[in-house]
Amino acid sequence: MHDIRTLRTNPAAFDAAMARRGLPPQSAAILAQDEARRTAQTQLQNLQSDRNALSKSIGVLKKKGEHGAADAAMAEVNEIKAKMAVFEAAEQAANAALTHLLETLPNLPFDDVPTG
Repeated sequence: MHDIRTLRTNPAAFDAAMARRGLPPQSAAILAQDEARRTAQTQLQNLQSDRNALSKSIGVLKKKGEHGAADAAMAEVNEIKAKMAVFEAAEQAANAALTHLLETLPNLPFDDVPTG
C-alpha cells in the first residue's frame, strides 16, 4: 500500500510513476478522499473537545445546585453525541474508500525500470 504522506508531499511524482505503469493520474482522487477523511476527523475531534468541556461543567453545575443549567448542558451533550455519530460514519467511509484506492494501485516502479 502507498504512503499517503509521500503522496501529499509530491503528487506530481506519484502521477508520473503511475504514468510509467500505463495508468492515468490518481493523485487528485486520492488526495480528495484524504481531505474528506481529515476534515471528518477534525470535526469529530472538535466535537469531542466540546463534549468533554460540557461534561466537566455538568458536575460543577450540579455541585452549585444549578440543576436546570446542568440539564440543559446534558441535553447539549446528547446533541453533540448524535453529531459525533455522523462524523464517525463519514470518517470511516472516507477511510475505507481511501484504503481501497491505495490498496488497488500497483507499486511505484523503481527509477531503473523501463517504462511500460
